[in-house]
Amino acid sequence: MLRPYGAYMGVCFCIVQQEITKGKFMKAIVWGLDYIGITVAAGLAELGHDVIAIDKTPPKIKAINNHKSPIKEPGLDKMVQKTVQAGFLWGRVEGKDDVKDADISLICAEIPINRKGQPLLKYVEGMAAEISRGLRESEKYHVVVLQSAVLPGITRNTLIPLLEKYSQKKVGRDFGVAVNPLFLRETTAIADFFAPPYIVIGEEDKRSGNILERLYRDIPAKIYRTDIETAETLKMSANAFETLKIGFTNEIGRFCDRSNINANQVMDLLWENSQLSTPLQPGFAFGESYQGKNLRSLLSQTEKFNLNLPILNSILPSNREQINYIVAKVRQLGVKSVTVLGLTKQPKMQDFSETPVIPLLQQLCQENLELRVFDPDLHLSTLSGNNRDYITRNLPQLGKIYSRSLDDAVLGCDLVIVVHDRPIFQATIKALSDTVKVLDFSDRDSSKTQQKVHPLHDTQTTDVA
Repeated sequence: MLRPYGAYMGVCFCIVQQEITKGKFMKAIVWGLDYIGITVAAGLAELGHDVIAIDKTPPKIKAINNHKSPIKEPGLDKMVQKTVQAGFLWGRVEGKDDVKDADISLICAEIPINRKGQPLLKYVEGMAAEISRGLRESEKYHVVVLQSAVLPGITRNTLIPLLEKYSQKKVGRDFGVAVNPLFLRETTAIADFFAPPYIVIGEEDKRSGNILERLYRDIPAKIYRTDIETAETLKMSANAFETLKIGFTNEIGRFCDRSNINANQVMDLLWENSQLSTPLQPGFAFGESYQGKNLRSLLSQTEKFNLNLPILNSILPSNREQINYIVAKVRQLGVKSVTVLGLTKQPKMQDFSETPVIPLLQQLCQENLELRVFDPDLHLSTLSGNNRDYITRNLPQLGKIYSRSLDDAVLGCDLVIVVHDRPIFQATIKALSDTVKVLDFSDRDSSKTQQKVHPLHDTQTTDVA
C-alpha cells in the first residue's frame, strides 16, 4: 500500500502516525545518492517509510531538499517532489546522528574499479565508518544493509570488521548486517523497484533478515532468504549474465549480417523458444559430439567469413575446462578410491560417443586412483557396433573398472561422483557413510541438495581481491 498525498495528507498523517507506532513503517537511512540510492530513497518514502538520504555531494542534497531528483530517470523527479513535500524524504550531508533513531541503513555506494578490475571500496568504507560512529551511540538493533554490487566476501571480510571495529559492538548481538541486491534498469527503475522479479535478503542472522523484510512488506514480490555470500554472488552473476546475453546476441548478429540473414527475426524466434528458458544448475559438461557439433559447424563458417566471435569460440574450451576442474577437485580432496555413477550423457541413452563422462574417466585413469564406474543401462557383453568400437578406442580399460552392481561400485569408496539423476543413485548417496565424499552433477533442484554433497567452492575460504 502506498501512502496517499495531496488533499488527503491531513487526515492520513494521523493514520500514518498510528501505523508507525504499530511498527509498520520504519525509519531508514540511504547512504549514497547515485542511480540506485536515490531510486531506493524515493521508493521507500513512497511506500510510507521515513527516509533520510545521505550524500557528501552538497548539490545532490540541495536538489532533494528543493523537491528535485539529482539524477535523470522517468518519473523520479515527480516521486521525489511528492515524498519531500509530504515530509517522508529529506537529504543531509551527515548521517551519524540519525543512526541512533533509525531502524536500518542502506549502503548504496558506488564501487569503482582499478585498471586490473579490482574493486575500490573507499566509499563503502567511509560510509561504514560513519554508520559505526552512530551505532556506538545507539541502543537499538540497527541493521546495516549493503545494496551495492560487490564481490562475494566483501561484506563478511571488510564491512563487518569495520563496523565492529569503529562501533565497538558485535554483529548479530548489538547490530545486524544483511545484503540486499537490487535489479534496477535505467528508464524503468521505478517500475523495477515496485515490481521486482523477487526480493533477496542475504542475512547474517535471522533478526536482521526479519527487520529488512519489514521494509518491503508492501511490495508484492516473492522473498528469498539466503546467506550473505549467496546474495553478493547473485548480483554479480546477474550482471555478468546480462552482458553475456548482449555479447552473444551481437555475435549472432555479425554472423547473420555476413550471411545476409535477418538477425532480428532469428533472435525474436530464439527468445520465443521456451526450452531455452529452462533454469539450469551447475553440473557436468555437455557432450561435444552431439550438442557441440552444430556449434563447431557454425564456427567453421565464421572462419570462412573471417569473423571473430570470441564468445562462441570460447564455449567448447569452457566445456572442457569443466572436466579439468572436476579432476582438479578430486585431486584436491585427496581421495584414493573414486566411483562414477552414470556413463552415458543421461539415463536411457545408448550412444556412448555422445557422453562427456568418457573424457572424465580418461583423465581419472591417469590419477593413480582406484576407479570404478557403474551404469544400469550398460551391459558390457551386449556392446556392439559403434559403441563397442568407441569404447575400444577411447576407454579400453572399461572392463577392468566397471562394477557389476551398484553395491559393489560404492563399497569402500572414498568419493562418489554422480552424473545421472536417478532415484536409485540419490537413495544410495543418502545411505552412504558420512566419511564418503560426494560430487553430485546430476540435473536436479538445488534446493534438494543433500548435506553430504561436497561443494565445488568452499564459501568459508573465498579469496577476495
